Amino acid sequence: METTSSLLQWSVPVKMSGWGGFADGVGMLILSADQLVLEYQTKDSLLGVLRSGVKRVLLPMDMLSEVRFSQGFLWLDPNIQLQFMTMLELAGLDMDSGTVKLSVRWRDRKRAMALVSKVSHRRASQLHDRLVDVPELRVTESDLHTESTTASAKAITPPPLTPPGASTTTTRGTQREIE
Repeated sequence: METTSSLLQWSVPVKMSGWGGFADGVGMLILSADQLVLEYQTKDSLLGVLRSGVKRVLLPMDMLSEVRFSQGFLWLDPNIQLQFMTMLELAGLDMDSGTVKLSVRWRDRKRAMALVSKVSHRRASQLHDRLVDVPELRVTESDLHTESTTASAKAITPPPLTPPGASTTTTRGTQREIE
């Protein structure tokens, strides 16, 4: 289990734009034990005076279909893109077809890459753990030594060799004799 100090290591400040161009959001994307947490606050785009309270959205990793880091145009607009399997998890966020794009400051790009890498690793290990628990997919030592396995291995025979003196066609279509 990770400690509180290691959880802070896996957080990145992010910005969101959208809401019809009337608001911008600033916040933190935090990786906890089994989910991503997005804490953000919105403010109006015109004057920046009107602000909302801090909102917290829990994003379970099993609902995450893809996570990727992009450098952006000419490597000047780093961002994290989160693709979800369902849009219900993202109620209240501005998104395009289940994808949330979170902009990252240039100086935080390495932290963002590390967070994306950590999320990908956790998703892969969770998938591995789920597949290991499926009894039909388990291969035991006794499965490797059963008669049906060895019989199927014996059934595979290599193709016959051409006897000496027989002619064969080369890759260019000409015939030559094999010695």
